[in-house]
Amino acid sequence: MRRTRAFAVIACLAALALAGCGLNPSGTGTGTTLRVANLMPQNSVTMKAGDATFMSNAPFESFTGYQNISAGTYTFTTALDGSATPAFSVSETLLNVSAYTFIAYGPSTFAQGMLLDDTPLVHIPSGDFGFRLANVSPTAGSIDAYVTAPGADLATSAPVVSGIVYNNFSNFINVPLGTYRLRLTRTGTTEVIYDAMLPPAIEFGGQTAVAYTRGSARLVNVALFTDPSAATAQANRLARVRAVNGSSVPSALNTFVNGNLTIANLPYANVANYQNVAAGTPTITVEASATPGATLLSATPALGPATDTSIALYGDAGALQALILDDQNISSLIAKATIRFVNISPALPAADIYANGALVAGGVAQNTASPYLLLDATTDGTTYQFDFDLAGTTAPVFTLPGVKLVASSVYTVYLIGPPGAAQAIVTQDF
Repeated sequence: MRRTRAFAVIACLAALALAGCGLNPSGTGTGTTLRVANLMPQNSVTMKAGDATFMSNAPFESFTGYQNISAGTYTFTTALDGSATPAFSVSETLLNVSAYTFIAYGPSTFAQGMLLDDTPLVHIPSGDFGFRLANVSPTAGSIDAYVTAPGADLATSAPVVSGIVYNNFSNFINVPLGTYRLRLTRTGTTEVIYDAMLPPAIEFGGQTAVAYTRGSARLVNVALFTDPSAATAQANRLARVRAVNGSSVPSALNTFVNGNLTIANLPYANVANYQNVAAGTPTITVEASATPGATLLSATPALGPATDTSIALYGDAGALQALILDDQNISSLIAKATIRFVNISPALPAADIYANGALVAGGVAQNTASPYLLLDATTDGTTYQFDFDLAGTTAPVFTLPGVKLVASSVYTVYLIGPPGAAQAIVTQDF
């Protein structure tokens, strides 16, 4: 689906005398330019082309404007978090009279880069702009893009771009100027994974929507690259939330978001499926299903655009509390499973956690979560036994055998239950 750079530049040079299209999208004349973006969650990035630094230790969701660069072949390198050793490198050729966007993306375990040729904006009809979709989310799967009137029904609409898989991008598609809503869906479905209004486009200009992950296993955010500006992050209207019942409330629990019943009748020792809600700072309330209308807990967590949040409930009916967890459901893309441990068990003031006899998380305090960590795993699954000890002792409080972890998947283990009845819930989050 990609348009080759050679064809695009030849077409542009041929039209230079007629329409001035040789002015690359940076607006700096007949030279070559490059802009850079960091779309690697939880990592700062230093990006070089050859010996020239175009981005220095820039945090996630950082973008530069176009910068001049001579035409030629360069080694592009991406280093993470101030390291002198590149996490990723690739050789790319930049042609004269051209403009490019380089995007660093992926998890830190498998950093990648994408070079987009911004020059092919040469055949945009009067009254139109060019729209292009790139997919750099390792969790989103294949994506369709709908550019519609704000109130259009997706069931009766057709995508302008379809089937864009991870590490790929479409050609520019001509779209008439207008007021548009951008919705991204999983290919062949109407499951919306991104929803926001598109900013106004300029005639003959381009909009490149880059779908990337902010930690959700299904939702994406969009970085919008326009002609000739630096990119901006366009916030998804959606977030996802779920509840975990590790409480000692005798009844199942109901969870409401802004007064709307979102998770119903969640029993003890269970984890609800994620639910799409509006991003923002909603009021979340919890009731016992046996006593509807009696609020046991009220909280106002920040639900960021295109993020997943878990609300781990613990305590009794008179003192129900919530541990708000920022979930990072990002595939490692290697032969490792990602896992964390959440301790909401009254039986474990602090826990040392062993995987097949090796200490993997030490001193996980009550009502806290461990950092995410990586364990060896195959695509068919690797079996682990987890032992949970009181921190600083060698006496297991309980053992969890036979847990199969699959490579590139993400898991959470919730420790719940009182002394003498401690247990664990294992969830596969991605």
